[in-house]
Amino acid sequence: MARKKDTLEHGAKGDHAVLTKDGSRKNVRGRRGGLKDMPDMPLDVLLEIFCYMEPRDLLSLARTTKPFREFLMHHSSANMWKAARANIAGLPDCPPYLSEPAFANLAFSPYCHNCLKPNVQTIFWEFSKRYCPSCTKEFTITERQMHHDAQFSWFFLVDDVICSTVSIIDTHCIVPMADWVHPQKSTNGRSELYHRPELDKVRRIWGSLYHTDQWNTFAIEQRLRVQAKNEHATLCRAWDVQRAAKRSEELDHIRQQRFDAIVSKLRDLGWTWAKIRDELVTYMQEIQETRLRAERRRVIWGRLDVLETVISAARAAPPKRTVEDEYKPKLQDLAMMSEVRQLIEAPNDAVVDQQAITDTVVPMLHALEERWQCVRKTDLRAMLNRNIGAQDGVDVLDLATSAFRCKSLRRDLCRRYMHFPEVLAHECPLTFPVTEIQEGDYLSCVVTKYKRHPWSTLNIEVAPCVDEMGMIIARCGKDPETTTLKDMDDIKLVYDTPRVGDLAMTWRSAVR
Repeated sequence: MARKKDTLEHGAKGDHAVLTKDGSRKNVRGRRGGLKDMPDMPLDVLLEIFCYMEPRDLLSLARTTKPFREFLMHHSSANMWKAARANIAGLPDCPPYLSEPAFANLAFSPYCHNCLKPNVQTIFWEFSKRYCPSCTKEFTITERQMHHDAQFSWFFLVDDVICSTVSIIDTHCIVPMADWVHPQKSTNGRSELYHRPELDKVRRIWGSLYHTDQWNTFAIEQRLRVQAKNEHATLCRAWDVQRAAKRSEELDHIRQQRFDAIVSKLRDLGWTWAKIRDELVTYMQEIQETRLRAERRRVIWGRLDVLETVISAARAAPPKRTVEDEYKPKLQDLAMMSEVRQLIEAPNDAVVDQQAITDTVVPMLHALEERWQCVRKTDLRAMLNRNIGAQDGVDVLDLATSAFRCKSLRRDLCRRYMHFPEVLAHECPLTFPVTEIQEGDYLSCVVTKYKRHPWSTLNIEVAPCVDEMGMIIARCGKDPETTTLKDMDDIKLVYDTPRVGDLAMTWRSAVR
């Protein structure tokens, strides 16, 4: 079978499809390999082409093929790079210590010079390097760090020697050697950065020349070289700032042009301000309300956090907790009480900190707990009186038949039967859907924060087996309308099962 061709001409002249790695075809314009003979073009033709390019274009071209790289990186192509550099307004000349491609790579290639991480915009002009944050930590060091690093002890040993032999060293630097080993101010302005590779180079030279006359000569020459680098770095940094500002202006201009075009198009379509004003104002009001609601919710949540801290500390204080503490109102219940809610719902600019909540809520905490329990007892009695009869003098909550069952939407997770006061401690997460609560409402903030709804009789019901419980109590020789839960706790029931036989259990276990 003939081998399948890897190109397929179709459509307009010069367009073709190429096979990709996954077997699909991708349309490309032009003829593949059309520029492969470009390095063989006459020099005057190449110069004419390159004179319209910028240094970043030559860099990209040099990274396409080996012939291009060999051609553009040869020292004979320096004039091409100079011509390309001339197309960049304000760009300083290439310094003598860098080649034209190296200078172009420093100024225009956004890659870390060590790890090649992309989009690196930090240029250390004095070091002729681009470093990403991690490589900056690896290849630079501050004067303070050198003080705590033994391998840089030599740095401070030669300090006095230089000061005494080279009088023109800039003595206002923290370390005089900074004048000839390239310090660079760090971004926070609090210290100076030194280039580790340059320090290592100076250390090696110091080790071999320090006790000779050549050391003084090297120090002077090095200081002059660094001074020239600093002057060139200042020019480059100024150009870089100007370039960034110009680019920012260009982007602003583009945005303004797009905005003007949109406004013009809307006007052509008849969308005048008078026509869209009402709709736009309504839309902006909705955005404002959403923003204010979100801000308000953050304030409420923050205060509920403080409330939780204060209540937890108050209840953890001596005396030790007992089982009775489990029947006290939970955080979500306290948050819904009028005294607490008034404090939490104070205006956003009001000071509702830990001290304010402690001073207001803690003194009345015991009274709030007792009131809550009293109200809950009243609610539960009202529920039971509709289903259970109690003789005079007997609290219906104490009857053995007074059992409740959770009404959780997930009956497969919670089918608990409870008596009083156990029912006060029961809570199921999100018994009712949050969608039933108005968005942004105070109750919604409480439920979202504490992951529970406040206790409510809507979450429970009277146990449906009241009659059956009354029959069992009667068979025990007791009156269901007077027998209390404590009375039945003293009796052990025996349940006869066909498979297991007799099972002994308490009354509470039998109800569950």
